[in-house]
Amino acid sequence: MRCKYVVIGGIALILLVNFVIFPRFSGIYGGSGNLPLDVMFHFTVDDVRRALSIMGERGRRAFVVGHLLVDTPYAVVYAFTYVCVFSLLGAGLKFRILPFVVATFDILENVVLSVSALTFPNLRPWASIASIAGTLKWMGVLLLIVVFFYLLGRRILKGY
Repeated sequence: MRCKYVVIGGIALILLVNFVIFPRFSGIYGGSGNLPLDVMFHFTVDDVRRALSIMGERGRRAFVVGHLLVDTPYAVVYAFTYVCVFSLLGAGLKFRILPFVVATFDILENVVLSVSALTFPNLRPWASIASIAGTLKWMGVLLLIVVFFYLLGRRILKGY
């Protein structure tokens, strides 16, 4: 029964973060034409250099704070939310571990991008590690979506 409350609270927090908090941080990226690095499927060292340069010193500090105090806990929230959704859909352990793997790559990306911001303009090897972690995160997110629909379809075919 607790999983239902985790899902409800998790979805509420995810919506709050995505539609209220993250948009407030978007200003540090130097305007609407610059995508945040975290939402890019893949980025290069030059992308990181360009984004961090546009931010300036104050923006880089806000970037670090945002990643460590907002985006990292957000990864934990969505991991537990997905675990509970998968549990409610009858997932086995192998599927319930996946959200934690994705969140780990997200947290690694956040930490390493924060290190990149703190060591700017010296980005190597941090920016490359962040890029790999980010790409693995987005591949995992795609897999989470596929697993969700697989479990949902299986549940519907079995009958609720």
